[in-house]
Amino acid sequence: MVKGIGLQVFGDRSSGNCYKIELFCSILKIDHDWLDIDVLAGDTHKAVFRKLNPNGKIPFVTLHDGNTLAEYKEWHVHGVHALNVMEHNLAKHGFFGGDDPSIADIALFAYTHVADQGGFELQKYPAITRWIDDTKSIPGYTPITERLD
Repeated sequence: MVKGIGLQVFGDRSSGNCYKIELFCSILKIDHDWLDIDVLAGDTHKAVFRKLNPNGKIPFVTLHDGNTLAEYKEWHVHGVHALNVMEHNLAKHGFFGGDDPSIADIALFAYTHVADQGGFELQKYPAITRWIDDTKSIPGYTPITERLD
């Protein structure tokens, strides 16, 4: 166990990006405190959280010396670019492999369908929102939240 780092991780256990931080700490045996932030309950908009993290994004990590690590604007720029590429493709096809769902759709769905939680405005992408609805209607679809119970 790596002691003395004093990480505090603010995150939502249903978030893939927060999971990355938790998994990183677990694999490297980094001692940390996990503080649950419920995005759906609006925790990232509460004054107490915004005082620590004005941009309101998670995961959010504080170090023992008071410095913070947050997701940077560059990630957002790359995310917008990825959504634009996806929108362009899905405007022409029902799914990424054509008219039927494929492993590409499953791989991209996991994060894309919750991208609004990461600050992306999915309503700006009508083909993506249609694709999300179509993917959710596939027989056997299981919401991410069912895994958390």
